[in-house]
Amino acid sequence: MAKSHIFPRAFAHDMRAGAAKLYIASKNADRYEFSQSGPSDGNFLCISCEAKLSDCDDYAVRWIRAFDSKATDCFKGLAKAVPNPKPDLLVKFASAVLWRAATAPKTASPDIDLGPWDFQLRQYLFGNSDYRPSVCILQLRWTVGGNYVGDITVQPYRALLRGRRTYLFDLAGFRFLIRLNNRGNAPEFSHQFRANGQNPLLVLDLGFREISEDSGFMSIFTEIETALRDT
Repeated sequence: MAKSHIFPRAFAHDMRAGAAKLYIASKNADRYEFSQSGPSDGNFLCISCEAKLSDCDDYAVRWIRAFDSKATDCFKGLAKAVPNPKPDLLVKFASAVLWRAATAPKTASPDIDLGPWDFQLRQYLFGNSDYRPSVCILQLRWTVGGNYVGDITVQPYRALLRGRRTYLFDLAGFRFLIRLNNRGNAPEFSHQFRANGQNPLLVLDLGFREISEDSGFMSIFTEIETALRDT
């Protein structure tokens, strides 16, 4: 079996920026954990299947690292246009992150259960399928007291967006939105803002947001502070 990371290890190394470890916390856990390379699991993917995801992992790492140098402002600064020469690899990457998180025993939970779409994603990632979920990418950076706190990664979770089931995760200053059922996409999943088939890709810029405005984040940070006081 392969040790499969929910997010590519390269992002964890970027986030550490020379520090010895990362904090991994959850609102459903009673304590935080330390990690050097991010959440992973070695009990659900064989080496051959893990290798089939290396192309999209590598592409996403290169695409995100080059974003600031290659993106150009458009729509009066509300969005950015960035080259995306292999759009299917970016869609595959978002799908792989979601599928890993939903399947790995260490991270799987009813909150991200894929239901009947699990089979479709498996066929897309590891087989030969024409199915593609819809993927939208937004730029979003988190602050505390107005100060940018650096990259915060949020593992995939499920939410209702305009009444439709959507899966989201945050990574390296970006928010990925994935809709597995492509029928009747909402405006934010319109053709021009989807990663599917788009080169260049339009990325909406949501700017900066205070962590205190997000109740989910605040509950996690409160638990970390409590744990630190008790140690």
